[in-house]
Amino acid sequence: MTSIIKTYAAAAALFFAPLAGAAQNIKPGPGPDTTGTAAVMTGLEKTPLGRELAALAKTENVSFTFDPRLIVTEQPAVYDAKKKLIALNPKLTKDEKTVALAGALRRLWQEKSFNVREVENETLLRPDWKYALRQTMSADARAFGSLVAAERMVQGLTAAESAGTLKNDFVAAAGLAKEMKGDGLNAAEYLRLALEPAFKNITCDMSDNDVIAKKQLRDLGRDLSSADMAMDGDRDAEADSLLVNISTRMKAAPDSAAFDALIRSFGGMSLDAREKSVLKAPVITPQKLLHEYPYLSAHPRMARDATVREMNETFERKIAWLKGSLDRRQTRRNAGF
Repeated sequence: MTSIIKTYAAAAALFFAPLAGAAQNIKPGPGPDTTGTAAVMTGLEKTPLGRELAALAKTENVSFTFDPRLIVTEQPAVYDAKKKLIALNPKLTKDEKTVALAGALRRLWQEKSFNVREVENETLLRPDWKYALRQTMSADARAFGSLVAAERMVQGLTAAESAGTLKNDFVAAAGLAKEMKGDGLNAAEYLRLALEPAFKNITCDMSDNDVIAKKQLRDLGRDLSSADMAMDGDRDAEADSLLVNISTRMKAAPDSAAFDALIRSFGGMSLDAREKSVLKAPVITPQKLLHEYPYLSAHPRMARDATVREMNETFERKIAWLKGSLDRRQTRRNAGF
């Protein structure tokens, strides 16, 4: 809990496509191709934000590839955090590849800056919070890709439109570039022209949230049973270790204030985690942040609301049962049984 809350505290001072966890593994298939990736990186390095992203990629030893499987899934790019690998859709135009790469590198920045994988995978986040976190991260990455595209438009490096997968991203970029050329781009304009449209143009499979939550709860239940067997077998050290681990994981989930601080850390216009992002504006209420923005994308709103409510109710019931079971086992352990 301590390390995670420290991350939130720092955050308060802290891609595209649906992701399974904080990153999506690239499934087996035809071999990827690295030919031409250096040229895309060189193109990215021609603007200030692009150079910062490229420097981050080099520092983190991220590798790049073109993967034809993304043509079928129509994903511009996928960032695999475990492999430190970014796969790009080879069907994209030169300009689109640069923007897709920028968005994927923003995902890397999110992972590095806010310890997102630990927060999502090692803590018991409510399903609606997990969904809101994923949607916000995806929107942040997509909007930042548009910001990089806008920077390139201002310098005459990128076409002002795209007819492909990133059509909406280039529309957003053109609007941002217009403001940059005028009296400068401000936070409210970035929210209206890039971030809010990004929420509308992303998707996320809510059922995946439920699968992860159920697995976490099953794992805890299994460990409780193991603690029982250890106590019955007089394996005191093993029982103590299991109970401490279970208790730590159940207490690690952030409270409402900590989660609010984390999710508001996204939406900035730089790679400075200390920047006051547009989502920290007073007009962005918790209701809008957690219950409106995440649901702007495709699929019927009411059906998703019902699904999330059902997920949360099931999750809360199981958490209550686990807490009661943990208390009974700790009482038994403390009594010397």
